[in-house]
Amino acid sequence: MKTLIISAHQYFDKSRANKAMREAVSGLEGVEFRLLDEIYGSDILAIDVKKEQELLTKAQNIVFQFPLFWYSMPPMLKAYQDAVFTYGFAHGSTGKALENKNFHIATTLGSGLEKYGKDASDGLENLKAILKPLYGMSKFCSMKMGDIFVGDGIFAKSDEDITQLAKNYKEFISNL
Repeated sequence: MKTLIISAHQYFDKSRANKAMREAVSGLEGVEFRLLDEIYGSDILAIDVKKEQELLTKAQNIVFQFPLFWYSMPPMLKAYQDAVFTYGFAHGSTGKALENKNFHIATTLGSGLEKYGKDASDGLENLKAILKPLYGMSKFCSMKMGDIFVGDGIFAKSDEDITQLAKNYKEFISNL
């Protein structure tokens, strides 16, 4: 497996963008998509740490895909991070399993980037600041921080816009 996409979205059944993004990358060679809420429900204690760690070691590219909820990732993705990125596996003197892997973020926003700053460009910089904990995790685990994919203004997007977003995401993942 070349790329492992770890996704969480507690309202995935109502999602337009994240659903379309998942469909766009399904079937891509070397890509595995894992929707944590679908696999584990809302039971954060059910996360199969060994299995998740094994999958991470097989991937060269690791992507966290999620909708931004209140300036953060969904609770299941945070629980996954806490449970799976452990001392001795992801960090620490013997925690080298993720070293030199590429880490990417793919996030969707209900509102436009301009809502995060004085304009869209400033909003993107502020979004990157909001996501700093993930940048820090990447560095702490000796991963290479890669590109960020942003789908913004989701609530106002037409079906055609969502289709284009999914195509753009497929291209983003294909080029990793």
